[in-house]
Amino acid sequence: LSVGSEDTVGMIGYFGPLVEPIKKRVRALHIFERRAEPEYEILPESATLDLLPKCQVVILSATTLLNHTIDGLLDLSRKAREIAILGPSTPFLPEIFHRHGVTMLSGLQVADPMQILQIVSEGGGTRQFGRAVRKLSLRS
Repeated sequence: LSVGSEDTVGMIGYFGPLVEPIKKRVRALHIFERRAEPEYEILPESATLDLLPKCQVVILSATTLLNHTIDGLLDLSRKAREIAILGPSTPFLPEIFHRHGVTMLSGLQVADPMQILQIVSEGGGTRQFGRAVRKLSLRS
């Protein structure tokens, strides 16, 4: 994503590995979560109403599709220059998301379905997928 020192970034969902690299490059990073007791400078979901419309870059967890909050969040993000959907469940449908202002889709593409089934059947999750998946980012 294109971010700079004058940008304010809104992150819906805590993407731990991205937090420090983004913080170093931008004016401000607002992280929003549904957790009842915010930690690590995480703001409550209710703060999106005031802060998200002021963000130049917005990163949305793909979970927002599953919990049916994406429409409201995209509406609050209308003025953002960049909107990315991130996470392993990101659907790679750039032609659909582009119509809603989304500029990037980033997630996982399954390379070895049988290995994924084995990992999941043994109680494993995304962190164990390894070479069974490829990280993929698409501009929409």
